[in-house]
Amino acid sequence: MQGSIRSYFSPADLVIFGITPGETTTEWLKNYVREKSVTFDMFYQADSLFDLYGVHSIPTYVTIDRKGKIRWRKSTYFALNIGELGEHLQALVDEK
Repeated sequence: MQGSIRSYFSPADLVIFGITPGETTTEWLKNYVREKSVTFDMFYQADSLFDLYGVHSIPTYVTIDRKGKIRWRKSTYFALNIGELGEHLQALVDEK
């Protein structure tokens, strides 16, 4: 998903990052980043960010507008609908 989203939106328009819970080990995170070819920043043991963004399950996807307001949040154990996410992101980018 990350690669396809990044191909549509520039880093100036969209910041992508991941957060991991406190019980995540350094070794697990290194393996995950390598196995999944993660190309975005990861915040390690970031429980305070879970609270800040209202994350109660993994994975949760959150979009935040340029003013810092949470505009969309979705938790799903199934594949994220990339079309739904893309339309939402495009609407935020168009608000320049």
